[in-house]
Amino acid sequence: MKKKLNFKKIFGIGTSAIMALSIAFGMCFSDFSSGTKTELDNPNSSTSVEGGGTDKEVSNYAASITYPNGAADLGRFPDGYTYTYTDKTKVANYRAQKISSDLESKRVVSTAAAGSAENPYVIATETDWENFVRKMGNSSNAYGQNKFFVLANDLDFSSKTFHHINYFCGTFYGLGHSLKNVSVSTWQASNGSSYVSLDNTTHGFGVFGHIVDATICDLIVENFNYRNMPITTNAEGLPGGRTSRTGGVVGLSSGTDFILNCHASGQMSSTIAYNGYHAEGGVLGYRLDTTNKVVTLYRCSAELTNVNMGFRAIVGGLIGDIIDTTTAHVYDCAANLNHTGEGGTNELFGGVLCGYTWAATVVAENIVGTVTMASTSGIYAGGIMGVGNPVSVRAKNWYGAATAAGKPVYVISGNASAFPTNTTYSFSNINTVKSPTQSYATLRPSSSNCVANFTSQIRNYNTLDLMNQAAVNAVGDSASSPLYSGIWDKTKIGGKYDPDNSPVRNYLNAVISFKEANESLMQLSNSENPAVFALTKESSSIPLPVPATVPAGKKFTGWTLDKTSDKTVYTIFPANLYGNVVMYPVWEMTNVTVTVEAEVGTNSGAIADANVTAKYI
Repeated sequence: MKKKLNFKKIFGIGTSAIMALSIAFGMCFSDFSSGTKTELDNPNSSTSVEGGGTDKEVSNYAASITYPNGAADLGRFPDGYTYTYTDKTKVANYRAQKISSDLESKRVVSTAAAGSAENPYVIATETDWENFVRKMGNSSNAYGQNKFFVLANDLDFSSKTFHHINYFCGTFYGLGHSLKNVSVSTWQASNGSSYVSLDNTTHGFGVFGHIVDATICDLIVENFNYRNMPITTNAEGLPGGRTSRTGGVVGLSSGTDFILNCHASGQMSSTIAYNGYHAEGGVLGYRLDTTNKVVTLYRCSAELTNVNMGFRAIVGGLIGDIIDTTTAHVYDCAANLNHTGEGGTNELFGGVLCGYTWAATVVAENIVGTVTMASTSGIYAGGIMGVGNPVSVRAKNWYGAATAAGKPVYVISGNASAFPTNTTYSFSNINTVKSPTQSYATLRPSSSNCVANFTSQIRNYNTLDLMNQAAVNAVGDSASSPLYSGIWDKTKIGGKYDPDNSPVRNYLNAVISFKEANESLMQLSNSENPAVFALTKESSSIPLPVPATVPAGKKFTGWTLDKTSDKTVYTIFPANLYGNVVMYPVWEMTNVTVTVEAEVGTNSGAIADANVTAKYI
């Protein structure tokens, strides 16, 4: 005999309130009286949004992408889609802990101009990438100037031909996606209709060859293999020249450029007999400018192996070479460089920050990394730079160490003419490795006139593990912490710095707000994660509410994306959260006893007492 439970009579509440209850003995509700259900465009997604709350859109990369001008053009996101990116205008304030996120979200307006921030060009397949290359190869497109491009999927170039963007002047948002297994040994560039040789070019080599006044954000270049980069023209006319320029992400930068939250891993090698210096960097190969413009690297990392046969390789874990009256700002970055020379005349220059700097201004704060070098010829290895002849340098919160197969290496710079007397400099909290038995000078003797001003800032550790532990201990959420916990994941300091193990990578899947059902922001118990923050790591634990905010007679069980239902309760961040997301607390009532009244035909009466667990959103 079927029994009907009369919840209205028991609780004296209306239907909408009843629908917010989850009853312990197997009953559930699927027909909610309020709110609408919005499925994602992606048919393979298991995530949806239910209810009518604000800022509830949850999008992922597989949203329906259209190609209004045909398959040869780039795609577009659907109207209302939200994408998230690192905002260059927020970097300074986020680093200073004045704001809660360095991310921004943009809602797509499909009627906006194509290529605008509100309606960006979308690259979602390997074919789209080739269309992007051809589009940028046509000078009539101004190389992307004032245009916005987004990478909407991971692209895998295993067994596929990859062509790089030879020249770029626009904005590229990787959205945290990867270019995987990029392998290039024959370097060509598109002229819009065909591919041409790059011999004697003044450009560079990498995913982006040469950028000018460009922004590259949130891009992962995973397991790249760059080989036999051609000999190029020495455009800048410097003594010795630069016969090749290669970076894991960007080869050459010469404008007001931003490279933010980009991470690379791979190797560079060549059998070409270069007739001059050549520059390679884990993120950026070569920085050249004669008008004192600024290139900014922020939250970048690299794991670079470099094997060069030929003449004088200048290699940096982050930047290969910084040249001329330019300025480089490098903040919160990590890199490991393994740099080996084989045969020939192999003077090697290597440092965590850069292999060489000349007549430039360098500001580098919060850097962690190592350099390992080996060669049968000369080595110039430094914990910060290989060769240093800058006009100005400021280094703060460095945790870097260099080893060079028994040859002398130095904390700051490995060259004999480091920091001439006309250099202005500021060093603070420089940490490195020096075993008690190793003769390890803080700077070359010829620059001893500079030593007295900063030797007190250098801390030596006996082993690399001890130095890395010092970096781990430096991570905190207070303004006085050398490494801000909102940027640095201390569990990933040390070891390899490939993209999956980068301590500074922002996965930027979502900007999450934690709100009460009345849409007011909640106070969280973990001070490192304010009520609105950027999700930087999937499957990590979601912060808890402050105990004082837990309602009487209830306990906290997790978070939900829908304040009208507890259909899915999360205690760890789920995958595929993108854009602006709101999470609401789920409260469970403790030991609520009710009398359940049954209606059987025309007879009714009390049938039992039951313990009911009710969850309130």
